[in-house]
Amino acid sequence: MPVFARYWVGTLFLIYAAPKLMAAQFRVLDSVYDTPLSHVSDFWLAWSFFGRSPEYQIILGSAELTIGLLLIFPRTKTLGAICSLPITINILMVDYFFSVTTGALVVAATLLIGALYLLVPEVGRLKALFWDDQTGSSRLRTLATRLVYAVVVVGIMAGLVAYEHELFPANYGGAFTIERYSINGVEQALSAGQFGRSPMLYFEIRHHLEINFNGRNTDGQYTVDTTKQEFAWTLNSDGADRTLKGTYQVNGDEMTLIGNNGADEIEFDLKRSDGESL
Repeated sequence: MPVFARYWVGTLFLIYAAPKLMAAQFRVLDSVYDTPLSHVSDFWLAWSFFGRSPEYQIILGSAELTIGLLLIFPRTKTLGAICSLPITINILMVDYFFSVTTGALVVAATLLIGALYLLVPEVGRLKALFWDDQTGSSRLRTLATRLVYAVVVVGIMAGLVAYEHELFPANYGGAFTIERYSINGVEQALSAGQFGRSPMLYFEIRHHLEINFNGRNTDGQYTVDTTKQEFAWTLNSDGADRTLKGTYQVNGDEMTLIGNNGADEIEFDLKRSDGESL
């Protein structure tokens, strides 16, 4: 039985490695590439991500090839089983959370079960290698060091979570369709941006601004004073003055921006969108 498990897991790793080494596994339909990101299924979103980089596929395939060979040879099977765990667990999570086919999920589950089955007889040796070779005092010092390390890392993680939470905009944040755009009271023509289906404006995290309309997509930075309901943004464009400062008003899913760019008064009427344009 252990021999069968070893060859089963090792052979599957070798089979899965082959298309990745040729950068051919993660093929994406042309129709998917033409679908707005918010409408792409979980499966195609994952496949598009993995298929974006041939180099990533080759590295992943090389790792799977190495693990498969380690499992095939009896003297290296334990090392192969240990190395297979993170990759197998990751495959299992991707298959489950991104709705890959049921068959792929079953195969990934058998890979994990097979790797764990191979490691069960080696628990004593692994325990001796990673734990039992320490004296009582050194183990105590190690535990104390790890406890301090855990406290520091958890503190940093909590700080980062709080920091990231603060980066999300309040009621002014999100994706907005540009309903009307005027300069000095004169309404301007509106059309979609370079890539989107509608004229759009985005207030996003980390003070990132994206404005997509009239055939162009331009990004920049913004600041907001929620107490005074004032805003300012600067676009990263072709050297022209793209700074806009003014006030904003939010009414439900609608927002109005009135600001000045030099001597020009500019006004945007916006409506919150589901982000279907990109």
